[in-house]
Amino acid sequence: MPEHLLDPTSLNQWFSLDQQRNYVSKLTGRNGLTRRRAEYFVKLWAYLLLKQQEEMGKRLVQPLKELSPIVGAIPCTHREAAELFYSDKERGSDRAAGMMIDQLVSLGLIKKKFDGSTICIQIRPLPELNPRPQSQQPIQVKTDAFNPRNDAVPAASLIIRNYSWLNPEGTPTHRIARLLRGWAQQYPSGMRVLRRCDNENVVGFYMLYP
Repeated sequence: MPEHLLDPTSLNQWFSLDQQRNYVSKLTGRNGLTRRRAEYFVKLWAYLLLKQQEEMGKRLVQPLKELSPIVGAIPCTHREAAELFYSDKERGSDRAAGMMIDQLVSLGLIKKKFDGSTICIQIRPLPELNPRPQSQQPIQVKTDAFNPRNDAVPAASLIIRNYSWLNPEGTPTHRIARLLRGWAQQYPSGMRVLRRCDNENVVGFYMLYP
């Protein structure tokens, strides 16, 4: 493949759709991450990784074989993100791309910095995508307040998985999540979660219901 300058609309040339789908399948469902958001996140990760290589003076000759951690934050405008996210769609504005970036921030997948003129994005570490050596230290967890927006779906999934005997009629996850969000408005101090410290995933949930 000849040397080429990076273009957001040509991402598939540098990171194949099959590779993208592989990562999307691993990420979908993480803390309530939908498939659509996972697709945009994988595109953004691959693009920023390629852009960092280009900025470091490395020629883009061969496509990526995998996604690796990115050091620091990389500049990325909303226009770039729109071209990256919506190049194969009829709709998709700079504003929509900016809103999607904000959603990825709220899901704990990226960090966004703005220095007054440029938006820079940093991909947060995702340890679950890399096999853990047996000698690695045990996973650290912490208690935290229940976040209705981000925690309702994973908490509902935990309830269904561990207390199926209390749910004989098979109430769907989204309905339980809606109930949890409603309770959070009335009893926020009585709802807590247990999070992994490395990636903020919810691994436990409790509620004191008056």
